[in-house]
Amino acid sequence: MGGIYYFLYKAAGIPRGRNRIEPYTFTVISLTKANFPVADSFNRRLERDLSNGDIPNVFVASFTYDLPFGKGRRFNPGGIAGAVLNGFEVAGVITSQSGIPIAVTQATNFNTFAGFGTQRPNLVANPNLSSSKQTTAQFFNTAAFVQAPQFTIGTSSRNPVRGPHYRNADIALIKRVHFNDTRNLELRVEAFNVTNTPPLGAPNAVLGPGFGSITSAGDPRVIQLGAKFNF
Repeated sequence: MGGIYYFLYKAAGIPRGRNRIEPYTFTVISLTKANFPVADSFNRRLERDLSNGDIPNVFVASFTYDLPFGKGRRFNPGGIAGAVLNGFEVAGVITSQSGIPIAVTQATNFNTFAGFGTQRPNLVANPNLSSSKQTTAQFFNTAAFVQAPQFTIGTSSRNPVRGPHYRNADIALIKRVHFNDTRNLELRVEAFNVTNTPPLGAPNAVLGPGFGSITSAGDPRVIQLGAKFNF
């Protein structure tokens, strides 16, 4: 197992009404066995690869910012302007992380009769593509894999490729209307995946029809409204 490095930043001297936390994690997890069928019990070298759950880079930044309008803030307008501008807060969470390793197999296991639970294809070239060449139709170099024939063990390692990275930003605009010191109405507009960046699913990793393509994705942008009375 590789090292785990964790950094947590919280800037000092931030003006009143602002706050941010920016944790970054770097990990490398390499295992000889995971919860996945072993291709060849007598050749553990093929099983030594990145763990199924290895995510080497994770960055999460959260922030809150009180707009400078309202009681005790830089500006405190009254009347209609105060009713409209006072009591606003902006908050958000930004996430960016690497994709997870993907196990590649072939559709037909020619060695089932001999008790082998899985058969991987032969790896004949670099399976990775540069980010500029990755598409949902072909996320990795599918030509790097060829079908392993019967009575042979494919030369591909357990997790030879990595899935798509994950990018997400959630933003909330909050307004609090104070009636007295203990009672207030909180109105919220929340946008999840505000940039509408497609959270792509894992590519098809079974050598056969559709090999290397991505046909699923997570939720698009979602906007919701909320209200809460605090007392």
